[in-house]
Amino acid sequence: MKKTDDREWVVVEVSRVTVFYPCAGLVVLSDIIDPESLFVIWTSSVKAMIISRDLSGVEPPATDFSELVCGLMNQSYAFFQEGVTIKAVFITKCQHGYLCSKILFESNGAPCEPEIQVSDAIILAIKADVPIFVAKNLMRTRKELMEAVEKPVAATIFNIPVKSAGSKSEPEPESGKLKKLMQEAVKREDYEAAAKLRDQIRALCH
Repeated sequence: MKKTDDREWVVVEVSRVTVFYPCAGLVVLSDIIDPESLFVIWTSSVKAMIISRDLSGVEPPATDFSELVCGLMNQSYAFFQEGVTIKAVFITKCQHGYLCSKILFESNGAPCEPEIQVSDAIILAIKADVPIFVAKNLMRTRKELMEAVEKPVAATIFNIPVKSAGSKSEPEPESGKLKKLMQEAVKREDYEAAAKLRDQIRALCH
């Protein structure tokens, strides 16, 4: 991201994935320090299935058609990753009702940061094992989400875990220090250091 960007970023991980066949999927991302702080997106059932498989190896039941589409999409992600070093993913803003995200990568030594669909950005971040950053103003508390969505959806968000996002509800002092260091690493565009700090925070909070 541009060094003039002074926004505060939250590093997140996917904590829940639900596939609603045949069309939709729900992905919940949570702050790795404070699992009560959440970011939720709707996506296609195929992309939700790819995310679920890449995270945990759990394979939800699928139709032959979705298996075909899933395989084709995985080939396209693999093609994109050839000759490219992915550094990080940023979910930046909500503009006119649409979420915006960028993927930072190097191709032949040249830095690039194109805009990309949020679900694709999440998938590539998981495949490359790089940090996913969300602008802090986009995060919502569990209570806010419970009040904003219908009860069946709220139950889905909070009661169908795919991967634990941690059990601590209050940030530990050490993780708070690491989070500040990670923010500084992002500002100076040192994404390898940011990824290492993310892993340290994750180890402390899980």
